[in-house]
Amino acid sequence: MEFTEHDVEKLAGLARIELTEQQKRTFSKQIASILDYVRQVQEVDTSGARTSEGNYRKIESLRTDAVSQTKEQEEIVRQFPDRLGNLNKVRRVFD
Repeated sequence: MEFTEHDVEKLAGLARIELTEQQKRTFSKQIASILDYVRQVQEVDTSGARTSEGNYRKIESLRTDAVSQTKEQEEIVRQFPDRLGNLNKVRRVFD
């Protein structure tokens, strides 16, 4: 599959990174190679492959989640410099 330097520029723009012309050429070749490999893997006939059912722990064997109040939690809240009741106030992430 063809993956051009222009495509790499678009990706770099989305990732907000700057690339040299040499990096653009290198990455376009590498990404094209990866996409060709993925296409080859997708063409493999897996219709006769068995699934791997039963190779995982059953959910019933896991413990149930239980919310509990601990002294450590109270101590952490008490020591936080800026709080509102039992909630820790932090700096705003989004405007």
